[in-house]
Amino acid sequence: MRFFDDKVMTMPSGYSKAAIEKIDKKYSKIAKKINKTRKNYLNQQTVIYILSESFSDPRRVPGLTVNPDPIPKIRSLKTKTTSGLMLSSGYGGGTANLEYQALTGLSLTNFLATLTSPYVQLVPGSSYVPNVSNSWSIKNAIHPYLPLVYDRSTVYKKMGFQHFYSLYSPKVKYSSRIGKNPYASDESAYKDILLQLNKTSKPQFIQTPTIQNHLSYNNWYDKYTFDIKSTYNRSSWESTEVKTYVQGLNYTDDSTEKFIEALNKIKRPITVVWYGDHLPGIYDSEMKDSKNLLKLHETDYFIYSNKASKSHSTKLTDNTSYTSPNYFQALAAEHMNTKVSPFLALLTELREQIPASSNALAKNGSALWEPNENKNIYLNNSGEQVNNSDLTKEQKQLLKDYKMVQYDITRGKHYVKNDGFMKVPSK
Repeated sequence: MRFFDDKVMTMPSGYSKAAIEKIDKKYSKIAKKINKTRKNYLNQQTVIYILSESFSDPRRVPGLTVNPDPIPKIRSLKTKTTSGLMLSSGYGGGTANLEYQALTGLSLTNFLATLTSPYVQLVPGSSYVPNVSNSWSIKNAIHPYLPLVYDRSTVYKKMGFQHFYSLYSPKVKYSSRIGKNPYASDESAYKDILLQLNKTSKPQFIQTPTIQNHLSYNNWYDKYTFDIKSTYNRSSWESTEVKTYVQGLNYTDDSTEKFIEALNKIKRPITVVWYGDHLPGIYDSEMKDSKNLLKLHETDYFIYSNKASKSHSTKLTDNTSYTSPNYFQALAAEHMNTKVSPFLALLTELREQIPASSNALAKNGSALWEPNENKNIYLNNSGEQVNNSDLTKEQKQLLKDYKMVQYDITRGKHYVKNDGFMKVPSK
């Protein structure tokens, strides 16, 4: 019945055109200050968002040891470029919620608990869906799976994507699988991205959620090369699932390295925002231990620019150890040294004050929460939780401004639509 309730947010106290104009003026000044030192323009280069299905370093799972390292190439890459851990609201599910936050810059922390899937409950009925792809005239989505899952066909169209390539028309060219894995490999997804890149030399935006490491993980592969042990008394089901999952991560590691090498051969600037959406729902024994809840909601991310990009050697270190998907636009703009909109200036300020945030952490899938469990999670740059009562006056004001803007975009009068607040400077 929650899906019949279209009240996604409570109107913030004081919401009005005048209040939005005040916020606009405030962050326009901050954007102008930021842009004095930013030399590049976002629409002058290609940006690719890659959501790596269920990717998270298994060596960070409490009590679990994996030998040898299943992701040495991604681990090495993370040491050379902007990277860290992403706080996820999901566990074993909720992919589209992380995707929504990454594309829009909006946060689930501002929505009511009844809104469990913005893609399904919010976007289809929205007339205004600003998102990161708005800076490009060429923007396409690639997902080597079923297009109707999470209503992506409707969502991507609302967001202005020109094509959505999936297992149906228009169909992806590559969809090969590994062993008995029922899902298209990450190598196939990367090949489809490269195919899209070769269609034009003009800057473009590409959105790609992968599918290879989607559950469940039932002895898909012909060989297993990793020794996996746990201090928890795990069931045989858990052991089989983890064994299969870890082997899949190793395939992702290899294909990601090859993909990065291919990007480095292209003689035009390309930046990749790459992140795992959530951990797989295969750590039942670990999840029963309440002290592991936060650790089981931390995935990996990196932002990488190819050799043709001016930001190829960039590795940001200021408040990058932990982040959340709603900050990726602002973080990528900083990594690429590109000019920002007032909205991205707001996210930049917020990210500096509160590096990562999430709504209540799910214990399975995108679990529905009772009101007394719907508590927002805030992390500092050390990954430590900051209690709501300990937030500073400045942090509270930033969160208030953010919520006001999000309400205006999703359920308000869209005052920011035509006042330049969302417009990223272009050349």
